[in-house]
Formats: sequence, structure tokens, C-alpha cells
Amino acid sequence: MRPLRDFIGIPWKVGGRSFDGVDCAGLCILAGKHMFGINLPDVWKYNDENYLEVTKCGYEDFAKISFAVNKEEVQDGDIVIFKLRNGHVHFGLFINGMMLHIADNKKSQLSRLPMHVEFRRYKGGDI
Repeated sequence: MRPLRDFIGIPWKVGGRSFDGVDCAGLCILAGKHMFGINLPDVWKYNDENYLEVTKCGYEDFAKISFAVNKEEVQDGDIVIFKLRNGHVHFGLFINGMMLHIADNKKSQLSRLPMHVEFRRYKGGDI
């Protein structure tokens, strides 16, 4: 397993799924695999403008292979989900009481949890 520091500072790239560049979904897939041994399927889809359509397909698909977790039961490696002001859904990984995530045109970082989040745990399987 790789340490957390390997996942800080990865550049943002639409549809990226490697250490060369990731989006929020790609970071969850990459860090989930290399930090926690979780093989998340890539259920996130893009529209013609390369924006994640998680509000329509990715979130619903991910919900089929995961289950909600109460704040008191959240564990490292669980997925953190919240809506942005523009209505898009953002994904990150829960680690040590914080969230590993990446924002558009930024680098991956560890941040405090937003106020209103949903926690989900991957239960295995594929869509």
C-alpha cells in the first residue's frame, strides 16, 4: 500500500485515472486501490463538454454498489459525496477525519469535511 503523501499534489485532469492527472472520481479510484486495496469500478461518465454527469448517472450507478454510512461509523476509505453550488456532485475519500479530493484545475489535497456530506461504502461488485 502507498502512503497518503503519494496522493497529495496530483494534478487535475478531466477523466484522469493515473498519477499523471486525475479528476475527483479518478482520485477515489486511484487512492482507493493503492491505499486501501479497494477496486472501485469506474461508473463516472462524462457529457460532451467533459463535465462529470454524476448528478444523473455516476451517482446513481455508484449508489447501486455502495451503501450509506452514518457519520459515527465512517471509516478511512469511505467515499465522501456532496453537492457543489453549481449543482454538480463532488467525490472524495474519507481519511483520518478529513477528505482527500481534487477540485477543477487544482491539485489533490487533504481538506476539512464540508458541512453537508454523504458517506458511502463500496460493497463490491460492478454495475
